[in-house]
Amino acid sequence: MKRFLFALAWLLLCPNLLHAQNAPVVMSYDYGTATIIDPALGNLEITVPLQGALALPSSDDPAPLVVILHGRHAMCGVDIAVYPCESGEEIRYDLGYSYLMEALAGQGYAVMTVNLNPSLTEAYGRGDIDARTAQLIDLHLMVLETAVHGEETALDIPVQGRIDLTRIALIGHSSGGGAALSITRSEQYSIDALLLVAAAYNAL
Repeated sequence: MKRFLFALAWLLLCPNLLHAQNAPVVMSYDYGTATIIDPALGNLEITVPLQGALALPSSDDPAPLVVILHGRHAMCGVDIAVYPCESGEEIRYDLGYSYLMEALAGQGYAVMTVNLNPSLTEAYGRGDIDARTAQLIDLHLMVLETAVHGEETALDIPVQGRIDLTRIALIGHSSGGGAALSITRSEQYSIDALLLVAAAYNAL
């Protein structure tokens, strides 16, 4: 925990590290679609895209994983109640953290950020944002775990043996912060470090 926070603080204070010539590359991915359920909306089934990005350190040794959960904003540039977006209109807030992903990967962390627009939207009603987001994160981690073990998945990024899924840290902003806290408290995963930035309480 202390090492993770120290590394993050150092990176924020040393922005020149973000522009190193050998900075890790952020690779976006698309697993297709899946279904999540909102228990607060009568177990409403919601089809969601499984999109995100991944950055890996240069070493092939298993690296601890940092998962970044972005906040809630107008998904299609209109308001939070409009989703899905027309083709080409969705704003990918997860990709906005590319600078942080590169920096953390440069310090030896594997970093994943997830497109949370489909779980944070109110297009289906407010519902249980934390439950929806937890399911979405779980779906991404399941695919990643399968790929790390060398099995075939929709992920076309070489990750076999390069991520240690027994060491996970979460960074959450705004509604993503509230969801990250909920995931940590649920103990579904053993979360080793949690950093909340202006976290929001996602009340039902």
